[in-house]
Amino acid sequence: MILAGWNILTKKPTLNWIDNLGTRANVPYCAHGYGAYYAMSIFDRYHRDDTSYEEGLDIIRKCITELDKRLPIASGGYRFPTPFLFFFFSFRSLFAR
Repeated sequence: MILAGWNILTKKPTLNWIDNLGTRANVPYCAHGYGAYYAMSIFDRYHRDDTSYEEGLDIIRKCITELDKRLPIASGGYRFPTPFLFFFFSFRSLFAR
């Protein structure tokens, strides 16, 4: 499970990954499912702590291109919540000081 939220103690956004045994890890980026094997290599290469919203969208586009190329099943298209991406990148950059 991927869980995003706001930490009231640090006053910063958080992104957490919870595995099937209930172990939680605070992560800078994550992906789920079979496509995560392909997307994580893109995240590893292009992620920076000061990534802007536009750069984040470009990273997502690179992931989609890679999935279209390598995923052995037909996707039927991708949807991702752009308001969430805006929230994550905007708030992270506001509190990066």
